[in-house]
Amino acid sequence: MASPRERAAIALLVGIPTSFAEFAERVYTSDYLSKFRPIPDDMEAITQLQTAWSERYAPMVANPIEDLLLAAEASGVRCIRRATLKDVHVATSSVDAVVLMSHWKGARLVYEDLAPNCSTEVVLERVRSAEGLLPSWLLRQDREAANLVSLLNGAITMGWEGEADLEFVDGRCAIALTLEERRRRELEHLLEGLLAPGSRLELFDGMHTKDEFERAIALDFRGHLDLTTCNSTVLANHLRHARGGRLRLVEFPEQQEFLWHAQCLTSTIDLVLSHGMDYFSARRTADKLLHEVLLEFSGQVGSGNLHAPTGNQCAKPRQRP
Repeated sequence: MASPRERAAIALLVGIPTSFAEFAERVYTSDYLSKFRPIPDDMEAITQLQTAWSERYAPMVANPIEDLLLAAEASGVRCIRRATLKDVHVATSSVDAVVLMSHWKGARLVYEDLAPNCSTEVVLERVRSAEGLLPSWLLRQDREAANLVSLLNGAITMGWEGEADLEFVDGRCAIALTLEERRRRELEHLLEGLLAPGSRLELFDGMHTKDEFERAIALDFRGHLDLTTCNSTVLANHLRHARGGRLRLVEFPEQQEFLWHAQCLTSTIDLVLSHGMDYFSARRTADKLLHEVLLEFSGQVGSGNLHAPTGNQCAKPRQRP
């Protein structure tokens, strides 16, 4: 039986590597790490891996998150590295605020999503024997002007005239993401066996659907769930619908940078545990303070021409009941 939930307590779950050993262990299987993957059978593969770690992944992802984890642990936060679905259930059964830092695989295709036998010719053969708007659109395209990934992503971003939005969303960005997810599902059905599935949450025990993640959350959880992943609005919309609005969700409709969020979360935790602020207010305050620090550091404060930093790493958290 789970222990009584601790009010004002925080759990921090990290589902991506924060050490070189984890990075090397998962680089050949992780969707998130696919962009760091060395060329197979290359004699310099280990050198490529070490360079990717030291020059790109460690400074922008691993080191900031590890610094956050160390500060959080010192403040009494329950920190879970190598997070799995089981850890999600345990955390949501025991505390009122759960932060998840991980990777959400969205609807857009990348080259690694294509099966070895997935070629333009194979796709066209499959499409010619199918009916519907999506196959018709694919057959009408100039396939000489774009590679296969670009062609399929063009299909994913298409919206048919008069198409109803069946999801529970608000705002153009959320609608666009939802429509892309729907089109990706249609494409996966049309090209079954040729594409890796999208719309999955990556943890250390694999890739998980929205339903699998929702079922892992404790049934009586009513607290804050901070989804610090890229494009987490899609997952948040599903959770909001499945749980009838009982979760207090922090979500992000765009790609995110862990360097930014590690700093924000360090301040958020301090505001909650040392100053008694509620979690969402603390998250918003920390984001605002970090913006102000960056503006002052860049010499823009007091110039009469203030502009907040641009870029997805500065996206503000959103909470909807």
